[in-house]
Amino acid sequence: MKQEIPWNRLAVEAFVIVASILLAFAIDAWWTRYQESIEEQELLTGLRAEFLVNQELAAKKISVLQTAQENLRLFLRMNLDEVEKISPDEAMRMVVHPAHRSYTSDGMTHAFLSATINSGKLAVIDSASLQAALIDTEVIESTITLIEDDIR
Repeated sequence: MKQEIPWNRLAVEAFVIVASILLAFAIDAWWTRYQESIEEQELLTGLRAEFLVNQELAAKKISVLQTAQENLRLFLRMNLDEVEKISPDEAMRMVVHPAHRSYTSDGMTHAFLSATINSGKLAVIDSASLQAALIDTEVIESTITLIEDDIR
């Protein structure tokens, strides 16, 4: 006796198997995107914190430099009698040292940015323009370090 093949049942089972595989791929792709999104947010949070610290330090340095510039302007407007009353040490302390220290990045950090770039994690960030800006920032910071070495 010839047994009949249940084509309808086989078609439904094949459809369910294919749909299950496609669903598994979709879930896996979603999970990967979700994990990358979390990693991107962690990177952006770390970079933001580092930039905020550096921004605060830069603002302080700008303030110190502006004070030094104003002291220099006052010093340059003085007549010889007024200049003779100021000791060389005081002049150095008020004008030269603050200006010199303001051109260095002491206290500023770019460790998180460097680690992000060197580890290859920069690719996790979706924005190509942000990636380019972060690389430019790293290049600028490296250049500043070289200039600081020359100043010292």
